[in-house]
Amino acid sequence: MKEWTRFFFLIVVIMVTIRPVFDAFDEMRNITNQLMHIYVVLSPLLTSSLLLGSGLFSVLAISPVFLMFLQTILVVVSKFLIPMLIAAFVFDFITRMLPDLSFAKMSDFLRMSVLSIVSASVVVYTMLLAANGVIAGSFSNDISEPIKRLIQQNIPIIGSLVTESLNTFKTYSSTAIVTTSTGLLISVWGVTIIPTVKILVLGFSYRFMAAVLEPFTDSKVNGLIEDISKTLFILCAVSFLIAFAYFFTIMMVVLMIQMQIGRGGA
Repeated sequence: MKEWTRFFFLIVVIMVTIRPVFDAFDEMRNITNQLMHIYVVLSPLLTSSLLLGSGLFSVLAISPVFLMFLQTILVVVSKFLIPMLIAAFVFDFITRMLPDLSFAKMSDFLRMSVLSIVSASVVVYTMLLAANGVIAGSFSNDISEPIKRLIQQNIPIIGSLVTESLNTFKTYSSTAIVTTSTGLLISVWGVTIIPTVKILVLGFSYRFMAAVLEPFTDSKVNGLIEDISKTLFILCAVSFLIAFAYFFTIMMVVLMIQMQIGRGGA
């Protein structure tokens, strides 16, 4: 009877705790997929805009590589990192429910692999940003204007949209760019930072729950809750990686607008 009571309590705990965890996974997957769709549209426009605004050399050397890296990160997060963390959660559940069939080391391996990929990605971010600061350069209007005409001729609709939008940006005042930047900053918080904080708080909540329940519950229940908190902390790191991708994309957009305003006022 005691064993059945413990098993029933474990099921109740799982039913209560599993929904917020999968909601967090689903939210991160949706954000990642939305950003991937945005990149499909934004990448050619942003690259062309930077090409017209900052010069041929800096764009060909850095910007396409940086944008490609950001897109790769989003694909890796969506197709590999999030499924790996879900698998780690499933292995933790099996380990706690069936102690004779332990996957504890596999769960730890998956979590450590995800964290290693996140750390390596941050290092590459830093290297690309440093290279962008060193290699950035610009060319004169003698190069910019032929490129503008080339884009308009070969990409009639999108090319005209890009070049005409750049001309419109040049007429904006400095107040407009401040307002735009503030709105973009708010969107960063709304899309990425707030979900990241929610996941972080959820992870600490599960860790606190495990500490409180430890004297009163079976080790299976306490251990499962603690394993869930570990997975959530790793998911939080993945969320920061997505936030980096979104943040740097917005910064590149703002930089492009500022450069066009500066060129228009020169």
